[in-house]
Amino acid sequence: MIKVVTVKARSNPHSGFTLVELILSILLFGIIGILVVRVFLTGGKFYESVVNGQEISDNMFIALRRFNIDTANIRDSQHILYADNTRFLFIDSSLDTLQYRYAGGTLYRTVNSTGEFPIAQYLTDSTSFYYYNINEVAITENPVTSLSTIWSIRLKLVGTKGTRDLTLQSLKSPQNLKYGLVK
Repeated sequence: MIKVVTVKARSNPHSGFTLVELILSILLFGIIGILVVRVFLTGGKFYESVVNGQEISDNMFIALRRFNIDTANIRDSQHILYADNTRFLFIDSSLDTLQYRYAGGTLYRTVNSTGEFPIAQYLTDSTSFYYYNINEVAITENPVTSLSTIWSIRLKLVGTKGTRDLTLQSLKSPQNLKYGLVK
């Protein structure tokens, strides 16, 4: 025997969602959507800031390391050819002429006048070379005229990218200057 089931229309024609309930649910979804978008945007800005900081840090660290390696091999104090707050020129123990020069937000390195190569970018005008004598007193003349009195060299790199700022510096006393040795 087959039973027939009939569905009757609701007896209450006013059942369902009210206009107030619909508006509240739309507002709630809108607020949740705004919060989700805001979280994604904040995360994106944070990620960009971290990437910028890492790029500046890596860039400046590699430049300082290269500078320290090169200046450790300065032949002797007589082979410092030029020194001021934006440029340092010397001859190393392999008789290569090296120049470090800061200009326009970039630190350049030149070997034997074969062309300048950028080794650090995103630098500010606070980037500078500083020179000290045997008594560790800063040599303030610019350019340095008594080059043979240079005993140590400090390179201060100040970089910025986006909202990230970073300062790295290195104080190097080349061993050949200390002992008057030639490698």
